[in-house]
Amino acid sequence: MSHFIKYCKLCNVVMSQCRCPSRDKEIQYGTCDKCLKSNSEQPDTKRMKATHQTFDGEVTKPKFHVTGTQVYGPATLDSDIDIVMYYSDAHTLQEELKAKGIQVFDAKHIDVTYDGFYYVIGNVKFQIICAANRDEMEAWEYATSRMKRKDPIVVRAQRVAAFKQYFNYALKG
Repeated sequence: MSHFIKYCKLCNVVMSQCRCPSRDKEIQYGTCDKCLKSNSEQPDTKRMKATHQTFDGEVTKPKFHVTGTQVYGPATLDSDIDIVMYYSDAHTLQEELKAKGIQVFDAKHIDVTYDGFYYVIGNVKFQIICAANRDEMEAWEYATSRMKRKDPIVVRAQRVAAFKQYFNYALKG
């Protein structure tokens, strides 16, 4: 059996998941017992937007990609969690975080060359990186996969340069 986490497509509650600590879990969707028993015939458009559910019941996975030193090393206690997603998904996430009272910071206040934002929960910083299109998303995925094959690069400037080289190669493809 593969590594997975299964959410209810209607209420987004975690229904089941494997017990391993892997970060590369397949996201699955189903319907929990509570939602099955519910007699609501009207679609909840707010919920549908958050889970990418269409009016005909089809559920699509939000597209995101985890990258950075938490994935390819060397991660430290101060390392953030870098998540790449399309602008529309990032905007939805940003609005949901603000609605829950979580402070969101513009990434332009830190040394970055991409659009996005970050937020902090507990001692963990989540860096959201916005991909403008499919080519950019695929470039992030390609560069991350190449970095995972390398020995971790300790010097940040060298690590960033190597990542940018892979990223630019993928964009020019």
